[in-house]
Amino acid sequence: MKNISIFAITCSLSLFASAKVITVNNNTNSPGQYISLQQAIDSASAGDTIYVHGSATSYGSVNVKKRLNFFGTGHKPNKSNTLVSEIGNITLDSTITVSGASGTRISGFKLSVILGYNGAGGTKNISVNRNYFTSGNTKISVTGQGWVIQNNVIEDLFVNVNNNANTIIRNNIFYKSYILSSSQPTLVVINNVFLGNAYSTSLENVSNALIANNIFSGPTPNGTNVSNNTFSNNITYQTSNNTIPSGTNTGSGNLVAQNPLFTNVPTNFFSYSYDYTLTATSPGKNTGTDGTDIGIYGGVAPFVDMTGTPAIPQVKNLTILNPVISVGDTLQIILKAKKQN
Repeated sequence: MKNISIFAITCSLSLFASAKVITVNNNTNSPGQYISLQQAIDSASAGDTIYVHGSATSYGSVNVKKRLNFFGTGHKPNKSNTLVSEIGNITLDSTITVSGASGTRISGFKLSVILGYNGAGGTKNISVNRNYFTSGNTKISVTGQGWVIQNNVIEDLFVNVNNNANTIIRNNIFYKSYILSSSQPTLVVINNVFLGNAYSTSLENVSNALIANNIFSGPTPNGTNVSNNTFSNNITYQTSNNTIPSGTNTGSGNLVAQNPLFTNVPTNFFSYSYDYTLTATSPGKNTGTDGTDIGIYGGVAPFVDMTGTPAIPQVKNLTILNPVISVGDTLQIILKAKKQN
């Protein structure tokens, strides 16, 4: 994480010079351009960026019919204002649009569901990054090619791949949740951690996929109709069926029924207070297919931290030195900002 100046923030925002930057804030006396996230979406043009401020009130469910970039505060922001950007459901291309929301990026939110458009062509090239999916619903419904789902915490129920091609699911924490429905050889499930009880599963109706560098701690990878996959360099521990590969699955380098030796994970649950890095003596330390760690801190997209802060500059602290001034006087402030890696 890097300290930056206001000038650096301005320079960073200039990267979006060809498109608008729109701010949304539903707090009382909001300084945002919009109070309603849906109104901001409706007024935006394709390629615009929407910053959603933290709030005690959810922004509700929204429909997106154009390519947009959404950035929230992170799902556990590490700054003086700890309010979270929360959304209900995000529905991409909800009517007759074929590919309007293709290319959309969603980062830094607490939310319930992301649903792709299920019509001709689907919604393609969606980036879902650094979000926390709350319990109780289908988490993500992939439609169209080229989805990348990474660095998220996904709690309860499932990510439905819907048999779409070129889907990458990497460096996520799955807690009491699983991946469903794919027979595509282009599904890659890599460097994830699956947590939960020993009677649950991590994969259902998945075949022909590459499944590598994951840690299955509690839920078994041997779910219903899991066949013809390649399992490489995964760890299984305390599951109902630790043995991989099994059946018609193939692969090598797997560490079966071995404690992954997390730094501090006393139970197979998700907690912000737990530390999912690997100890120096872990069997998964530097033993992934690429020579990095097995689990969420290895591979090409390692977890940065548990805050979910998107990789953009954010104000961390604002102090007003002279809050009462006369007309014409200078307001003195101390502004501290950082750019998340």
